[in-house]
Amino acid sequence: MAISIAFFGLGIGALTIHIRKNKIKAEHHEEEQKLPSKILKSSIAFAVSLPIFLFLIGHIIPPSISFIYLFFLASSIPFFLGGMSMALVYLAMPREVSKLYFIDLAGAAAATLILDPLLQGFGAESLLILIGILVIGPILIITAILRHQKKDLDLSDHPHSSSSAVAIERKLVFYGIILLCVSGALLAANLGSNILAIPPGKNKGLNSYLADPSHNKHLSTQWNSFSRIDVIGHNISGMKSNSNNIPRFLGSILIDADALTPILRWNGSTTDIQWLKRFMDYLPYEIAKTNNNNNNNNNDDSNTLVIGSGGGEDILVALAGGSKNVTAVELNPLIVSAVKRFGGSSAGNLYQRNDIHLFIDDGRRFISSTNSKYDT
Repeated sequence: MAISIAFFGLGIGALTIHIRKNKIKAEHHEEEQKLPSKILKSSIAFAVSLPIFLFLIGHIIPPSISFIYLFFLASSIPFFLGGMSMALVYLAMPREVSKLYFIDLAGAAAATLILDPLLQGFGAESLLILIGILVIGPILIITAILRHQKKDLDLSDHPHSSSSAVAIERKLVFYGIILLCVSGALLAANLGSNILAIPPGKNKGLNSYLADPSHNKHLSTQWNSFSRIDVIGHNISGMKSNSNNIPRFLGSILIDADALTPILRWNGSTTDIQWLKRFMDYLPYEIAKTNNNNNNNNNDDSNTLVIGSGGGEDILVALAGGSKNVTAVELNPLIVSAVKRFGGSSAGNLYQRNDIHLFIDDGRRFISSTNSKYDT
C-alpha cells in the first residue's frame, strides 16, 4: 500500500510537469529565473504539506476503515509535490540527466541507511518535520549561491522580466526562511511534548489500554522501518501466580498499536513457569512428550526453534516443555530491546541467558540459511 501510494503521488506529480513542460520552458526562456523559482515554490509546498498531512491523519480524518480512501489521498499529497519538484529539476537540467539519476539513487540509498536511526531518535512524526527542513535548507542555500553567481551576468535583454523574476524569487526565499523557522519550532515542540503524535484508531488494542489509565500505563513508543512499538505497563489484580500471588504480566508490547506480545514475570527457574502448561501454546510439547513416552524415547537435550519470539512467551513455554536449548528468531530489534528495558531481571533476563540463542533475522531467511535441526 505504501509503495503504491508513493508511486501514485510521484507519478501524478511528474506527469503534471510533463504535460505542462512546453509552457514551462517557454516561460523560462522569457524570464530566466522562472524555472528555479518554480522549483523553489514546489519544494516549499512539499515541506508545508508534511505537517498538514500529519494534522489531517491525526486530527481531521476519522480513524475508521470507512475513511481509508481519505488516508490514501492525504498520504499521496506530499509525494505529488515531491514528484513535481523532482520533475522540475530534471526539466531544468536536461543535459545532466545521468548525473541527476545517479544523485537520486545515491540519495535514496543514503536515506535507507539513516532511516532507522532517525526513526528511533526522532519518532515518525518528528522525522516528517525534519524531512521538510532537510529539503528546504539546501534549496535555500543553493538559491543564494546561484543568485550570487548571476550578479555579474548581463540581464539587459529582459531587464523588466528579470527584475520581476528576482523579486518573486526573493519573496519565495523569504517564505522559505519563515518556513524553516516555523518547522524548527514545531520540531522542537513535538520532540518535547509529541503534540503531533498519531493517536491509535478506535478499534486498535492500544486505544483500549489507554482508555484505562488506572490499570495501564503507557511506558514507551518507538518507531523503526518495521513498525511502531508501544509498551504498556499493567497494574492488574488478576492473573496471579499460584505460588507467590504476584502479577504474572509485567507489561505488553503492541506492534502497530494492535498485535500484542506479553512480557511475563519470571524468576529464572522452570518451576516458576509450570503454569504455562495450561496454555494452548504448550500443546506441541504435550504431543511430543506423549510420543516420546510411547516410544520409550527420553530426549534430555531437546532443541526448540521459536520464530517471532516477541516478548518471550513462546520461549518460556518451550523451557516449561523441557527444552534445553531455545533458538529465538525475532525480526524487530525494538521488541528485544523493550523486553530487556522493561522486563530485565523481573523477566528472568530472558534474552541474556546461555540456553537462549537470539537471532535478529527474518524467520524464513533464517530457516533457509541454517543447517541446524530442531525437535520442536
